[in-house]
Amino acid sequence: MICGILDSDLEYTRRLVDYINGCRNCSYDVVGFTGLPQLSQYARENDISLLVIDETLVEDLKALEIYDKEMILLTRSKDAQGIYKYQSASVIADIISSHKVTDKLHNSKASVMGIASLGDSGRRCATALSLCKSMASESKVLYIGIDEFLPLDKILNIESPGDLSDLMMALTSSDIDGLTCHYGGFDLIIPPRSGNDVEHLQVKDLIELVEHIKGLGIYEKIVLDIGTYVKEWYKLFIYVDEACMVVSQVREELIRYEDFLGFLEYKGLINRSRIRKMEALNWTEI
Repeated sequence: MICGILDSDLEYTRRLVDYINGCRNCSYDVVGFTGLPQLSQYARENDISLLVIDETLVEDLKALEIYDKEMILLTRSKDAQGIYKYQSASVIADIISSHKVTDKLHNSKASVMGIASLGDSGRRCATALSLCKSMASESKVLYIGIDEFLPLDKILNIESPGDLSDLMMALTSSDIDGLTCHYGGFDLIIPPRSGNDVEHLQVKDLIELVEHIKGLGIYEKIVLDIGTYVKEWYKLFIYVDEACMVVSQVREELIRYEDFLGFLEYKGLINRSRIRKMEALNWTEI
């Protein structure tokens, strides 16, 4: 298992990482980071089981939505909850070595795909549903609609006992069967029937929801059909295992797509090579 240590003090981080990795009884391979972009890039390619982070960097970490890692704080006060960072390295090493990652986080095997578009939301939705249908022959799949004014129950002519807003309210429930419907071999959580139901929905709320569902161990694939009404929705692309953009061949949409990729790279959020471009489908093709 990998433990990441994040602290802006380069020398402190280097010495602590070297010491812990030199301990024979440590159950983690420890990797040090002094900046969030460095950590974000590493986390996309490696499974970090435990993150030990300086308390002053927590809010910045949440802003990047690297939110699915179990964390211990490095604190500047002996009385604060976490690890007092200015004590001996041997004590810090013992605390980290003895920490057991919770089963819920460690055993979450479902992969998460995010699908978005800067163009027609209907064609994006049709593309996402078609993808779910194709994956359902080999995996247990859940589709989650994150959009407004997209009445999937009416479009697909299915009965749905609930929608995304209902699921957000029942986040602590261990049984989501009562809120899902079935179509094309996979389960669906339809988008909220009213935009007012989730007008304050944030990216971190969606990540917490998906982590909860992953922890239930029901699904192997979770597909997020992402509308643009959620503030800074594109930050979900940092969290998901696979990020996809549905793009038609319309010239204006292709230009917007290229500008969007440039924006993500300029902000240091995600490299364009991680985003899979998908051709938009019509409803008749699902």
